[in-house]
Amino acid sequence: MLTLCVTFADGDTITTRFNGTEAEARAYYAPGNVFNIGTVYDNMQPVTELHILKEE
Repeated sequence: MLTLCVTFADGDTITTRFNGTEAEARAYYAPGNVFNIGTVYDNMQPVTELHILKEE
């Protein structure tokens, strides 16, 4: 299990856990991949950075 910090183009970040390998996490959260990070309205943002904080 990995703990990740993902940064998006608008400057927002999320800290999340990922059950997979580091290579899988880097492919899923690759820079340019777009995610909907809106809570009320859609807010489609591309990933700009991925940091692996912890590996268990």
